Amino acid sequence: MGFLKEKAHTEITDELDHLLLSSDVPVDRNITQVRKIINLIKSESRYEYRENQTEAARVIRKKLKHGDSQIILNTMALLDLFIMNGIKFGAIYNNAKLLDRLSMISLKEISDDQVNTYYEPKVIEAVRNYVLNWYDYIERNGLSDIRSYKGIISIAERIQKGIERAEEKLKKTAQSLKSSSSVRPGRYTGTDEDDYFNDDNGFSRSSKNSRQTSTRNEGGKNYELHARKSSTPTSRNQRRSRGSIDKSKIPIVISDAISASVVLNNSLTMVSDDSFSRDYPEVENAFNKARSIRRKILQYLQLVTDEKYLGELIHANDQLVNALEKYDKKNGEFEKDEPEEDLESSEEGMSMFMSSDDESLVNKNHILGNRPRGISVASNPFGDGHTF
Repeated sequence: MGFLKEKAHTEITDELDHLLLSSDVPVDRNITQVRKIINLIKSESRYEYRENQTEAARVIRKKLKHGDSQIILNTMALLDLFIMNGIKFGAIYNNAKLLDRLSMISLKEISDDQVNTYYEPKVIEAVRNYVLNWYDYIERNGLSDIRSYKGIISIAERIQKGIERAEEKLKKTAQSLKSSSSVRPGRYTGTDEDDYFNDDNGFSRSSKNSRQTSTRNEGGKNYELHARKSSTPTSRNQRRSRGSIDKSKIPIVISDAISASVVLNNSLTMVSDDSFSRDYPEVENAFNKARSIRRKILQYLQLVTDEKYLGELIHANDQLVNALEKYDKKNGEFEKDEPEEDLESSEEGMSMFMSSDDESLVNKNHILGNRPRGISVASNPFGDGHTF
């Protein structure tokens, strides 16, 4: 019996690996392979049925944890086929570690062993959309009271609450950025506005009258949004007159910013307690790269009015701020924040506007409008009359 159980587990793992690691045929088109996996998991023995689900959940979780973007999307597509076709693999859907991994990706949560984990924005959005789509399916079909779906419902409700909170805070942030251009000075703003316009960052130079000064704030947060030379509020038309925006380059700049923050965070791990970050050329290079890209992000934040991009730009800025502050701490230059008078334009403006549950959750309509749709139950290719 033990031999047969071990063989079944091995075959389940092998078949899942073959399906999820292959790029030849999309998961949702490899119905024969998916059906084979379902039949391997099923068992007349209640104990083996649960053990088989546990093994499948372990393989799926590892693919989400260690796989690249395509493997993660393949894995989510497989779960989507299971759930949207009414297959009640309760031990998979309620596996604690698998739920933790789905929660980490969709809510940008960080676990002790994944501090430096980076998921591409398209992966994060896809995972959220899948979970929310499953939640809609469960609600529409009156399955909310079935224990098999409790874990999925819990994550989906947290995502929805996070979206609502983030959307509200994003509106406040957008209003703050639009109503006034007088914000707290920042430490690293650059010494020449030419950096913003002459390095292929998506802007075209239209005026030389908008030059900014380099300021250094020794108190308070070092990396908040920097102040313009004039404290007079700037209208939307005035901001637009300074330069035209190539929106096609915004996702590239955001991706570069996230990548730069990850590289800087990783490089800082080599700095020993008895040395400074400036003593390591690799760290210094990563720092300069992050600082340069952040200048681009700040320039976009001052000109972009589309909330679709604004939220992602704010999140990218927060990631860079955190990495740059870690550099300062390692360099012995970080000072504790002092109370600020301009709370509306500073603390509501950037890094304080999201909690851990809803960090990076932006634009509810954008998220809900692009959910992947599952296969309808009416055309269930796995229907065989069994109850799972």
